[in-house]
Parts: sequence; C-alpha cells; structure tokens
Amino acid sequence: MENLSSDVRTVSSSLTTMLEQEEAHYSVNLPQHFHETTDIASDRRKIADWCFGVVDFWNFERQLVSQAMNMADRVLSTNQSYDSGTYQMLAVVSLFTALKASGEAPPTAAEYARACGGTYTKDEIVAVELYILQKLSWRIWAPGSLQVAHHILSLMKARLVKHQLDRNTWDSLVDEVHFQTECATREGKLASVRGSSVAVVSILNAIDLVQEDRIDWRLMGITKRERLDTALMGVLKGFHFGFDLDKMLIAERKALKHAVRVADEIQSKMPTHDAAPKEAKSSRRASSCSVSSPIDTSSRI
Repeated sequence: MENLSSDVRTVSSSLTTMLEQEEAHYSVNLPQHFHETTDIASDRRKIADWCFGVVDFWNFERQLVSQAMNMADRVLSTNQSYDSGTYQMLAVVSLFTALKASGEAPPTAAEYARACGGTYTKDEIVAVELYILQKLSWRIWAPGSLQVAHHILSLMKARLVKHQLDRNTWDSLVDEVHFQTECATREGKLASVRGSSVAVVSILNAIDLVQEDRIDWRLMGITKRERLDTALMGVLKGFHFGFDLDKMLIAERKALKHAVRVADEIQSKMPTHDAAPKEAKSSRRASSCSVSSPIDTSSRI
C-alpha cells in the first residue's frame, strides 16, 4: 500500500489539481498517421524497455519512465513526420531529465552518455535536453498514471471501511495496478491517452483479476470485485476525468490487456535467477525488460 494516504481531503484536493493540470498542459496528440504508417509501436516498446533497464540499474523509481515517455510524446506531437531516431533520442534524453528532476542523485551527462553505449555524446544530451525543455515550456512533470492511481486507490480504500478487504487482496490489487501502468507505458496505442485514464483502466483491469472467496462472500454478502467496483465508481463520480463513465474506456482497456499479455509472455520466457530477491520473483512488478543499448540509429534531431 505504498504511497497511499488516508487524508481524504488532501488527496481529493490534490487529485482535482492534477486533473486540471493534465487537461490544461499535458495532453498528447500524436498524429494518427504515425500509428498507421510507421513502426512507432515497436520502437516505443524497445525504447521503454531500455529506459526501464536504466532506472533499474540506477535504482530509480520505474514510474520515471512514464514521465520520460510523456515528455517525448508531447514533443513528438508537434512534428508532422515520424522518425525512429528522433523518437529514440527524445525519449532517451527525456529520461535523463526525469532522473534529474526526481530529487534523487542523478547520473551526470557523461555517465548517462556511457549508459547509452556511445550512441549519444554528453554534449548532444545536454543540447537535446535544452531543446525539449524549451519545446515544453519547461512543463516536464505531468501527473503520472501511477501517481493518479495512488490517489484513486487512497479514496477507494476510504470508501471500503464498512466492507473492508483482506490485506492480501488489497496488496495484490495495488501490485497489479503498478504492473498495469508499467505495461501501459510500453503500449503505443495508449501514448495519446491521458495518464488519468490509464490509471482508471489499470485499476479496472486489476479488479477483474481479483480472486474471489466463497467464505468471504457469505460473510459479507457481496463479492470483492463488487465492493471494489462500487468504491471506484463512487470516486470517479466525484471528479472530472474527461471520459464517459457509462462506456468506461472500452478500447483503452482492450489495448492495455493486450500489453499485459505481451509482458506476461516475455516474463514467462525469462530465466529465473536463484540470486533474485524473493519479492521480485513473486511480484507482478518484476521487470519484463532487459538492459540493452537503445535501438541502433544514426538519426539526429
């Protein structure tokens, strides 16, 4: 239940602000022909996987990859044509910016250049970072899908006081939401979807995976999924999320379920290392990504 708060008033105020900021400043509108005529979906998965490997190597929060991809997507949205090399450079340098803005001790530009395997020089990274910051008017910290999800989950938990879930079920739900948001970061079809919508979709899909218990149902008179669905709908009705609650993001849910299946298939093929921490082996958040160099390209902005 990490990063969840019991202060309903503060969480509600913060969520309202995030939704307003997201709508006003952080929308992504990639041209439709990018998806129809280019390899952006494949490129995005490769780039995101490399970024996950980098944050894991330096022990940063994995949600920084979502922030980086959002920055890259917003800059790319201003282009009329798609180039894989440009997209790669935007995402790779955006991750460097996200690492610096995280409040932790980030790598230097020289260290980051070495992590890129020599694909970019220190000077190129610094120059492209300035280009990105100027294009985005220095608005780099969009409300992330996981951040929004934590706020929604906090408010849901407050609504579940009378119909409390067992600790294991709740922890598994939160863990699954983390995994779903990471999978969304890799999915090209969700690149132009608001982070808040991705958060809702991740929670909806996670609820679908909750394991029911016959004894629990007899005692409570209502299933775990029904309790969670009711709590979620109660939260969503109190805020403006920008989508039709009756349709509940059907296409987005389908796209994310596909991304999760792909990630699960990758994980199933990965060798299990005996030295891996026990928590990492059992957690859905265990990385489905491997550290590698960015996709080869000689293109530049």
